[in-house]
Amino acid sequence: MKGFTIFKQPFVWLFMIIAILCSVFFSACLLPAFHGLPSQTDQIPVAIINQDSSKVGKTVANQLTGHLPFKHIHTGQSLTTSKRLLNNRQIGLIIRIPATFSKDVMAGKTAHIHYYINNANGLVQNNMNKALISNATNTIADSVTTSKAKGMFAKVLGPQIATAAQQKFATSPAAAHLAQNPQAMAAAKQQMAAKVKQNTIAVANKMSRSLAIGVMPITHTSNTLPSRTSYQMAPMTIQMGTYLGTLLMSVLLVALFMGKRFTFGKWSTFLATQCAGGIAALILPFASVTTLRLLISFSGIAYWQLLGFNMISTLTIFEFTYAIAIIFAGLPSMLLQIPLFILQVVTGGIIVPHLALNGFYSFIANATPMYAAMTGTQNILFGGGQTGDLVIALIWFALFSFVIAVVAAAIGFKSTTPSGPAKIFA
Repeated sequence: MKGFTIFKQPFVWLFMIIAILCSVFFSACLLPAFHGLPSQTDQIPVAIINQDSSKVGKTVANQLTGHLPFKHIHTGQSLTTSKRLLNNRQIGLIIRIPATFSKDVMAGKTAHIHYYINNANGLVQNNMNKALISNATNTIADSVTTSKAKGMFAKVLGPQIATAAQQKFATSPAAAHLAQNPQAMAAAKQQMAAKVKQNTIAVANKMSRSLAIGVMPITHTSNTLPSRTSYQMAPMTIQMGTYLGTLLMSVLLVALFMGKRFTFGKWSTFLATQCAGGIAALILPFASVTTLRLLISFSGIAYWQLLGFNMISTLTIFEFTYAIAIIFAGLPSMLLQIPLFILQVVTGGIIVPHLALNGFYSFIANATPMYAAMTGTQNILFGGGQTGDLVIALIWFALFSFVIAVVAAAIGFKSTTPSGPAKIFA
């Protein structure tokens, strides 16, 4: 049968290879990003702010720093700075020890620890926040009941109790009477020292028990996210759809460029395909953002902000994927474009926290446009900082990619007759 002669065409085999590799890439690119979870959440930086300047407060802060299950703990920042970093997603949690902490403990009152979280975060991190707070509170309770903690409390409290006992003894009538009898005075001082030691141990134990029982968490939430998971996934779905659609358009436009350059000239066709991508970048967001607003609720202001932002991100995605396509001759570039797309799904910050990504996935997040696009969308919808920086990063991505595409077009595509992939669109 003549139809089977298509197997002589290399593109038939290329299409089959792309299909096979897609099935491999999804598992090979996505699953390794989850291997480190939940244990790798200890890489998420946290801030501890101690507002209790007493020795007891400092002791508790030191115990907390030494026992929390986090590898990156910031202790020298103000609450204002920490809140800004939290809003920018540069830290995952703030733990604040209030100024009245030690007074409440000494008075037998319930001691409070304040936690600050940013709810406009990735799905995994938002699910972990409650567990992180619970673990941190339990860590405080466990650490202050250890013998080491009791010893630290006794070391802090001992001099205070001894000074108070000495002042009380010095002003008592017995002190004046015993002053005439050195032996009796020495015995009284030894008895007082023993009593001070006994009282110090008792107070340290009481303080530890009070902390273990009475530490209550107070959670402060910023950038509140609606409870439905569909809201949390919205930044990812709109950008995934935009990226995939723009990727396919870029590859086909490059294929068109490769064929039509023989008819219309290389630079004329290059400019025409760039204009087509630019026009699509202006039109596509109207469809995607409007669809999103029909499915979830957000304000009119957010709609127009999201529309403008997505025009920039779509243009950036077009230039990025166009540059890769023109370097790797159009359709064959799908062998690289598809795994890059899959990697960006998981490095976009909506599922796995950006701070918990390992070195390779963190590099992909910073070297591709999807993380900035998803995070900017998340900021507009639910709150977050550095949106302006993300816009600037996307613009630089677009400019750099455009330059790469121009250089690739200038260096290559010098043949005068269509061959290979160019024949399809010639």
